[in-house]
Amino acid sequence: MPDEPQPETDPKPEFKYLAIKNWSRYQSTKVNQPKPWIRDYIDQDFDADQAKLTTMQRYMLTACRRLRGRFNKNLTNNPQWICSASAVLPQERHNASRAIARLIDRGFLIPTNQQLDLPVQSRTETAQSSTGQITDVEKGEVPPKASEPEIPEPKSLIDLCVSVSELLNKPTLDPAVAKRWKSALKPKLEAHSAAYVLGLLKYALEENEVWARAFASLTKQDPVEYFASKFETIEGNREGDEKFKKIRSKKSGKEQKIVEIEEKRKPMEL
Repeated sequence: MPDEPQPETDPKPEFKYLAIKNWSRYQSTKVNQPKPWIRDYIDQDFDADQAKLTTMQRYMLTACRRLRGRFNKNLTNNPQWICSASAVLPQERHNASRAIARLIDRGFLIPTNQQLDLPVQSRTETAQSSTGQITDVEKGEVPPKASEPEIPEPKSLIDLCVSVSELLNKPTLDPAVAKRWKSALKPKLEAHSAAYVLGLLKYALEENEVWARAFASLTKQDPVEYFASKFETIEGNREGDEKFKKIRSKKSGKEQKIVEIEEKRKPMEL
């Protein structure tokens, strides 16, 4: 791995580092070790927010993602350093620096004083609160992880589909896709709450490596329809993982926190 470039002289920024939006959610590495590759979402060009970016802005976003993967920590908040580390040609660095500024304005890059962890708040939440108090992210502290599911519980079936699209990092739902998803998920909501369904999908996408690879390898089959067809199997795997954690916890003599999928039976507008 090449040595990390040293930041060039620049006015000291209010925040020392730049985090990548949704980095910890969509990257597979969970340990502090750089990897020679990162996950790259193939449909990102059709994302409603990213579609508004210029070609230079899109390139600098992918360059920042690669840098984040190379050094395995948040980037130094210095456009000149980012340009140097990304091998941007000197004659193009002015435009590249402006692109980085736009990425910060649009929330793709999140200013922070935390170097190793990604804050969960958006850029607007890193500023002072309405009471004038400094937020935890401004202090460089990462707030405690919210109880699962992180996405608010939907109130209707279409809301559930929107929440699922967020988990899958999909662009705005096409009506035809939403129709298929509602058809696939409706039977599951007759036996479980929306929070339970979302929690189980999150487990399959982010917590179980086998299922995560299975979803990532899908090419022709719709991921939600696939999830619905494997729902009971994923449930069994989740229960097995929880039992294994409890057994290991007892053997080690140390109590480990087991995160249960929230099970609520609330009436939903179908």
